[in-house]
Amino acid sequence: MAINTKPTGHSLQLTRVTLRVIEPEEEKEWNCLMDDVHPLGNAQFAGHRIKYVAEHRGRAVALGCFSGSAYHLADRDRWLGWSHEQAMQRRHFVVQNSRFLILLDERRQNLASRVLSLCAKRVPMDWEERFGFAPLMMETFVDPEYFQGTCYQASGWQRLGETAGYSRSRKDFYQAHNRPKELWFKVLDRRGFRSLKSKRLPERLKPYETE
Repeated sequence: MAINTKPTGHSLQLTRVTLRVIEPEEEKEWNCLMDDVHPLGNAQFAGHRIKYVAEHRGRAVALGCFSGSAYHLADRDRWLGWSHEQAMQRRHFVVQNSRFLILLDERRQNLASRVLSLCAKRVPMDWEERFGFAPLMMETFVDPEYFQGTCYQASGWQRLGETAGYSRSRKDFYQAHNRPKELWFKVLDRRGFRSLKSKRLPERLKPYETE
């Protein structure tokens, strides 16, 4: 298969936009498109990750990547009431929308929020099938220099705060870049999300808590 970005001659119908996981042979093309078009370029995502393409009548209209959550995120951990130990044990229940890109040159109202809504439905199933457990929450960073976060708000995400202006350059090493980003989140499983904030995880989640 290949990621097709050529116009089809059909006007965009949001109800006909679909989402799928990319095939292994499409990853190089996915990476190139992200490098060429996204303001922040592509990135090397360590650990668990799944890359997606949204299509309309066979034409790729958006790309997305979901990967492991941020290692150290003070606002998130404080909001969840996590100690440092709990953050280490439970942060894998949070997945990060680490890249999101609309491929169409012309602006199409509600396309981005439509794709994000499809992601919220698919990612938990795909994540559980591939990695053995379903995430309970999503997070993402919005760079206010390029974006406003409107599409996240429209698809049910909530703004939590701002980062401290550091980026991870390698495992557990952070470097100041003096460009704070907005932190947004979306709850995927309300019952499980409440459990994330509890002192002890329920029996159904405890087997997936990291030692």
